[in-house]
Amino acid sequence: MGKYFKMSRHFDKQTPEEFGLVYFDKHSAIDPKDSSIWLSKSMFDYGWGKENGYVKTPIPDFEALYKIMLNGTNDEDIYGAASVLLELYPEELLVKCEEMTDNPALEDDLLRVDHIIELSTPVNRCSTIGKTITELYSDYQRWRKIASYISNIKRPDTSL
Repeated sequence: MGKYFKMSRHFDKQTPEEFGLVYFDKHSAIDPKDSSIWLSKSMFDYGWGKENGYVKTPIPDFEALYKIMLNGTNDEDIYGAASVLLELYPEELLVKCEEMTDNPALEDDLLRVDHIIELSTPVNRCSTIGKTITELYSDYQRWRKIASYISNIKRPDTSL
């Protein structure tokens, strides 16, 4: 179990008890070990739909989530942080990824983020609500530029 996130994998968990929590109300549960409050949340989509899960309150801010995603050692925390970043902070994540493409010293970090959220796939991850066609196209082009940059990074040859 993660320190900040608890997630199912292939929808193998649904109830708070299956996550080691105790039901509090429709949207939250309590960890009986430390009395922390966890909010029910749709989590990372591994390709078959958003997983069930919980996030510990208070929800970390962008910088903390980014550090958890980049440096975490627990898959639930890494992918939980990624899912919240994509949901709450996609524009900030876009700027962060653009900053990494401008700094070759951060290529390893960029490849790590790509491994987690597939930046090499040119998809607009930003919010679309209230944006003009021009703004949507601009967001897409920015993500596309990042995907192109990643595809041009020289990776070690693993062939024999």
